[in-house]
Amino acid sequence: MRLENISEYISFEELVNFNDAFGEIEGVSYNSKNVEKNYIFVCLVGEHVDGHEFVQEAVDNGAIAVIANRILNLDIPKIIVSDTNIALAQNASEINGNPSKKLNVICVTGT
Repeated sequence: MRLENISEYISFEELVNFNDAFGEIEGVSYNSKNVEKNYIFVCLVGEHVDGHEFVQEAVDNGAIAVIANRILNLDIPKIIVSDTNIALAQNASEINGNPSKKLNVICVTGT
C-alpha cells in the first residue's frame, strides 16, 4: 500500500507535509515501541495517556507518517483526523486487504 494513496481510504480533515509523501506502508501501530521502518503511527488519546506525546519515539523507530487529531511540529507527513480510533481501523483494514469485504454474512431473525 502506498502512502500517497492514503486519502482514498481514510476520512481526514487535513493532509500536512504531503508534497513528497511517497513510500510503501508496511504496517500501522498505536504503540510507539512497536513501530518499525515504513510504519504509520496513530496517536490515540486515552484516559491516562496521550499518544501525541510519543510521536518522536515513533519517528525515531521508523514511522514515515503520523495520524493525529491535531497538527504536530514534525517534518514527516501528517494525516489530521477528527477520530484517530476510526482512522486506525480504516488503515488496519486497508493494510490487511479489507478482510471484511470477503466475508459472507447471513442473518437469521425471528421471535
